[in-house]
Amino acid sequence: MKHIIATSAVLALLAGTASAANTQMHERHAAFPNGVTATDTAKVQASTVYSNKELQQAHLNPTSLVTVTVIPAPDHITPSKHDN
Repeated sequence: MKHIIATSAVLALLAGTASAANTQMHERHAAFPNGVTATDTAKVQASTVYSNKELQQAHLNPTSLVTVTVIPAPDHITPSKHDN
């Protein structure tokens, strides 16, 4: 009976060591498949991007040109009822 308990203890220790070794492996996860990358920019009027309060805080005229990042949207997005 003592041999069975001792053998079980040794096997449990070996299993714990093997399990701990697997958790310490540093694996890099795959890149997120639907990541968004923005590479294009465009110049638009500041009034289309900022509110009146933000224009005043940034000391911009509504007709000033600002550079914005263009994020391409997939073709299957349906516009909401609030979009004109």
